Parts: sequence; C-alpha cells; structure tokens
Amino acid sequence: MSDTFARVYFGDAQPIGKRFSNFEDDPPRWITVIGVAKDTRHSTLRSPVRPTVFLPYTWPRAESLLSIVVRTRMPVSTLGPALRTAATSVSPHFAIGQVASQERLIEDSLVRERLLATTSSVFAILALLMAAVGLFGLLNYAVARRTQEIGIRIAIGAAPRNVVGMIVRESLGTLVAGVSVGLVLAASAMQWISSLLFGVGAWDLPSVFASLVVLAFTGLAAAWIPSRRASRTDPMAALRCE
Repeated sequence: MSDTFARVYFGDAQPIGKRFSNFEDDPPRWITVIGVAKDTRHSTLRSPVRPTVFLPYTWPRAESLLSIVVRTRMPVSTLGPALRTAATSVSPHFAIGQVASQERLIEDSLVRERLLATTSSVFAILALLMAAVGLFGLLNYAVARRTQEIGIRIAIGAAPRNVVGMIVRESLGTLVAGVSVGLVLAASAMQWISSLLFGVGAWDLPSVFASLVVLAFTGLAAAWIPSRRASRTDPMAALRCE
C-alpha cells in the first residue's frame, strides 16, 4: 500500500501485518499488509496522489497488460534487449513492448507545460522590449518638451547638474508608480498563473528582478540623455525654443 492509503485508513497505527478488504467479494478476500511504499502519481505529474494498494500479479486474476518498473544503471538501448530476453525465458507468451526511461516519460508528460513556457517566454520578452521602447520614447518626449523650462532655470542661476538630477528624480517617480501598478496587477493574476505551472512558483524572482532592472535602466536613460543634452544648450537658444 502507499503512504496515503496507510495514513487515511490506519492513521498513526502501524499497518504492517494488519488486514483489510474492499468487501465487494462474497465471501470477502482479505489482504494482509506486508509493506508501505512511497506515494506515486500513475497518470500525470499533475494528477492528485490517491490511496493505492499494490496487489500480486495474479490476484484476483492475471492481467493481460501491465507496466514493469526496473531500477538499473544500464542505458535504455541495452536494457530493452535484456528485458525481452528475461521475459522470454520466463514464458514465451510474455512480450515486452515499449521501453523508456523515467526521465523520458516525465519529459513527455511535460510537453504542454514546456510549450506554454517557451511561448510565454517569447511573448514576455517581446512585451518587455515594447514596454522599454515605449517608456524611453514617452520619457524622452516629456523631457524634450521641458527644454524651455530647463533653459529658464539655467538662465536664472540653477546649476545644470541640479536641473538634470531634478528631472531624473521626477521621471523615476513616474516609473516607480507604473511598476507598482504592474506588480499589483501581476499579484492579482497569480492564482490563474499558478494553474498553468508545474514544479515552480508563480513568482519567478530572477525574472521579476531582471524586468525591473531593464525598466529602471530604460527610464533612467530616457530621462538623463535628453535632460543632459538640454542642459548643455545655450540658455538663450533654449528660451527661444518653441
């Protein structure tokens, strides 16, 4: 039996040596517990763990189709012929079909998840690039429109360095507000995202951190480059700028 079966039907008691029956047969067939195995997912990695009982091959009747699990260090190419030879030596009626490693079976069961992850990664990178380009263009335009203001500030005695720092701080404030709204929306979609993932959390901190770094660097460059360029222009030319 599995760990879950022992926990559900025997609680904290020691199950070894105890008997149970499904009471569907008349008279009931009693089963004696001889061991407890770790839980196993038999269909997919997403399937829930269910209470499981492991019975002899011939109980109550021999099955015509079954799967055999073999622990070995041999490669699959060598294991297949060896298994077929061993099965034939037991009975000529035994036939071994497909032979695959557990790693291969796990890979095959995660094809949908890997395809979704690859597609999502491509669209996420494109979305990040579009956001960075849009952010750069927006902040660059907003700072360029303040060329006249920059000229006035410099003309009345403000240091170009202080003016550039002020504009960069204001631009980063706008960026922080936008990122905060994005994180709130991402948190609200976490439950839906979790249903599409297996083996990883909805919050991938390295990816989130990398996105924040890209957006912060883009916002900083979009604010610093035009404001730095405007601070180097002649104040009188900036005042005449329309």
